[in-house]
Amino acid sequence: MNRFRSDITAAVMVLAAVAPAGCHSNQPAPHAKVGFYLSSPEDLHKIGRVCFLELPPEGENGRVARDTSAALVKAIAARGLFDLELVHADDSGLAELSLGSPDRLLSLENISALRKLLGCDAVIYGRITTFRAHPHMQMGLRLRLVDLRTAKVVWGIDQIWDTSDKSLEDRIEDYFEDQVRDELEPLNWRLVLVSPLAMEGFVSYETAQTLPGTTVEKQSSVRSSVRGIKRAAGT
Repeated sequence: MNRFRSDITAAVMVLAAVAPAGCHSNQPAPHAKVGFYLSSPEDLHKIGRVCFLELPPEGENGRVARDTSAALVKAIAARGLFDLELVHADDSGLAELSLGSPDRLLSLENISALRKLLGCDAVIYGRITTFRAHPHMQMGLRLRLVDLRTAKVVWGIDQIWDTSDKSLEDRIEDYFEDQVRDELEPLNWRLVLVSPLAMEGFVSYETAQTLPGTTVEKQSSVRSSVRGIKRAAGT
């Protein structure tokens, strides 16, 4: 919470663009309002280990990409669906793959190389599509989860959160009361409106809520890998 207090700079809210996700017995949280795609919960439950490729820094938003990546890993891991590992953008092995634009689908060559390098079942990758703090805070996020064994896109989101949409204050307030559980006078939940770090937490939480929670007792582990990732490939 000290990080929130020290990073008060601008303004958050959410511009929802809800995309159809099909009807399944184990649905994402009902209050999730983020536009997302989900092939099926069954496809997710078949995945054991996932690597989250750190969001690439763009322009002056290197810290935003880094902090948002960490927040997303924490929020997604909390859903308990699979083991999740954060792979940093400066990992030498990953940099050598030349994956191209994070907006594009992975090629079959990329998929094969990632599986060999990372030794995981799937990857989550994407980018921050927009970020600004003035005149009001705005953040866009695009993510995909690709099963490296089948080359199938299992889950993805494409969303813009924008503080100019005043109708979403209730969601921010609910998030703060349910998840932050701390009295940060005098701002309280309004901290999300003025702190990039607080917004990143809110965005990550809403993103993760588009994933169904696990129905079995499965503990997700969150690990950070910087340069030792080649061990997973047996090198």
